[in-house]
Amino acid sequence: MTLNELRLRLSASSIKSGGTEILEPGRIFYLVLAVLALANLVSSIDQSAIPVALPTIGFSLNTASNIVWANTVAAIGNTAFQPLHGGLSDIVGRRWVLT
Repeated sequence: MTLNELRLRLSASSIKSGGTEILEPGRIFYLVLAVLALANLVSSIDQSAIPVALPTIGFSLNTASNIVWANTVAAIGNTAFQPLHGGLSDIVGRRWVLT
C-alpha cells in the first residue's frame, strides 16, 4: 500500500450505492473540523475578553470616557497580523510558527 492510498483511505471511505460511489468523511475531516472549531472558539474568546477589561484599562490610563477605540484597535491588529502569520507559516513551516 502506498502513502497516497493510505491517505485516501484515512480521509474518506467509499460506499457503492446503486452503481455510484459515495465518499463519506473520514477521521482527517473530523480532525480538521475540530481544529477549526477550536480556533474559532479561541478567536471569539479573545475578542470578547477585551470589552470586559475595558473599564480597568480606561481607569489605569485615566481615560475611561475615551476607551471605546481599544476594541477596534485590537480587531484591526488581529486582522493585519493574520496575513503576515500565514505568509510566515508558508515560508518557514506551520509547526515552527505555531510553537
